[in-house]
Amino acid sequence: MPSDYWELNYKELNKDTVKICYLCGRELSGEVSPDHVIPTGLFAKGSPKRPQLAVHHGCNNSKSFEDEKFIRQIQVMGSLNPDAEAEAIKLLHKAQAQKPNAYIIGKSHLLRDYKKAVGLLDKTSWGMQLVVDGDVKSALHFGKENAELVAAYMKRLCRGLYIRNVPDATPAIPRLRGVQYAAAKLAGNLEEFTTPVNTLMQQCGYVQQWGNRVRYAGNFLSSDISKGFVFVEFYGEVGYLAMFE
Repeated sequence: MPSDYWELNYKELNKDTVKICYLCGRELSGEVSPDHVIPTGLFAKGSPKRPQLAVHHGCNNSKSFEDEKFIRQIQVMGSLNPDAEAEAIKLLHKAQAQKPNAYIIGKSHLLRDYKKAVGLLDKTSWGMQLVVDGDVKSALHFGKENAELVAAYMKRLCRGLYIRNVPDATPAIPRLRGVQYAAAKLAGNLEEFTTPVNTLMQQCGYVQQWGNRVRYAGNFLSSDISKGFVFVEFYGEVGYLAMFE
């Protein structure tokens, strides 16, 4: 097992206690198939214990078309992290080979125009400069359309993680807030996100972390086990907080 994996209270799943398909919210019945709640492309090769759940076969097929786009969007948002940057550049180079007119504007190590390379981002731009660990970086402004797509995906992902760790729960679609840390720091509102997260983390009942790529934590917060929270972080640069109310 890789040394960079860590967990707290992550138990073997009793599949019989999972009542709903986390993707559609309906009762789990008929033909089902296993689904990786967090797409495998966000993990290092060979990462252990990636959370899985049974879902409707049709829901799983539909989700598979969304996974790659979501992975790329997260890696672009997290591209101040060297691992995310390397993965995103790899995808860009692949796109460039397939599209002769695709290119990167400016320095190759800054993803200045991801939209021209793969056609995924809406009005993507690099904003004010930010000093990170002594180096001058740029913070990504993520287009509204893509932010909404990521948010919709994340709401389902967080519900899946909640059900995986509290399998008797039947949580609704959560209220979600997400930030790219560098951009939030530039805007001066990072603490508005991190303060409630840090308070909730003191009550977390389960955690999984894979190095600096993916980590999440959560717990139920009342006698109603379907009400609680899940916090997910990608590459140490992008965070999402889902509240199930």
